[in-house]
Amino acid sequence: MPLVSEHNGRRLYRHKQLLFGAQRGFIVVFDERDGTTNKVDCAEFELRAEALGLEAARCVYGPEREELIDAANCMEAAVADAMAQGNPLDPKVQAYHARHRSKCGSTILVGAGTAELGPGVGGNNAKASRLPKPPAAAIKGGVLLPSLLN
Repeated sequence: MPLVSEHNGRRLYRHKQLLFGAQRGFIVVFDERDGTTNKVDCAEFELRAEALGLEAARCVYGPEREELIDAANCMEAAVADAMAQGNPLDPKVQAYHARHRSKCGSTILVGAGTAELGPGVGGNNAKASRLPKPPAAAIKGGVLLPSLLN
């Protein structure tokens, strides 16, 4: 099998100037001739592998037949890798991701735990006593002016 590389369980295969491998349930095909990348569904790629195998059976020239058989075997191995990852077009996989999707948006508190909120406000009262007070010259009317802190 013309296996090009294997990294973290991901395999990359080569046939002539085509590189292909499984990624997120699809087969990604990179054509080195023109630098294009295509994503192919597993079922379609499996049909292409079967057609290539039938072409190899009709071939009378020995080395060319072996090359086509190796390519078809690599294509089937890539399909097996993609199927193991889970086809994202499969309704069962979509239902799994829908069940495990976060139900609420994420909340980011900018500067959380750095401001003094006063007694009984927020959960950072222990930190509030350790924070240094801003300089008196930087406070004007209860608003902190960042330009005066520099």
